[in-house]
Amino acid sequence: MERFEETIEAVPEDVWGFIVDPGALSAWFGADAWMDLAEGGAVRFRFADGTQRRGTVVEVERFRRLRWRWREHRGAGFGLELGSASTVTIVLTGDGDVTRVRITEEPETSVDASARGGSSVP
Repeated sequence: MERFEETIEAVPEDVWGFIVDPGALSAWFGADAWMDLAEGGAVRFRFADGTQRRGTVVEVERFRRLRWRWREHRGAGFGLELGSASTVTIVLTGDGDVTRVRITEEPETSVDASARGGSSVP
């Protein structure tokens, strides 16, 4: 599991606006990022080295939590290679004019996928 935490001097509503803005999200992740901000919506990130990560929004709790499942896509057509699926969760915790941002990425296990009836990450 990978974890990143940061405290930002802003209320959760302002931090949320930054997280869901495609331009700000792209700058933050260092990739061309696009997300359909609805459960079941598409997630697409294209990094400078040409690799892509694609997935699906799993949970949206406005101003508080955002979760998506994704996997790396390398190559195209018959040469397409898919990486292992993982889940990214962003949690915002407000305390007055300060927001703690916690981002975790957890690899998906085969038990996780079988509990859902298979993987739905594109």
